[in-house]
Amino acid sequence: MIDREQNKFEEQLRRSRPAKPPEEMWSRLLAAKQPKKARSAVPLPALAALGWRRVLQLFVPTASLALLALLLWPSLTRRGNDKAPG
Repeated sequence: MIDREQNKFEEQLRRSRPAKPPEEMWSRLLAAKQPKKARSAVPLPALAALGWRRVLQLFVPTASLALLALLLWPSLTRRGNDKAPG
C-alpha cells in the first residue's frame, strides 16, 4: 500500500462512525454490577511474619544438617585414614 492509498484509507476511517453495539449487549452492560474492590487477604505485618517463618523453615533444617555434618566429619575422615595400604 503506497502512502497516498494509506492516507486515503485513514481519512475514510476518520469520517466513518463506529457501529452501534446490539441492544442485548447494552442491556447486559447496564445491568452488570461494578466489581467490588479486592481486599488484601493478608495484612502487611502478617506478610512480614510469613517471610520470617519461611526463612526459619529453611534455616533450621539446614543448620541441623550442617551441625550434624560437622560433628560426624572427624569420625568419617578418621576411619578413612586408618586404612593404610600395607
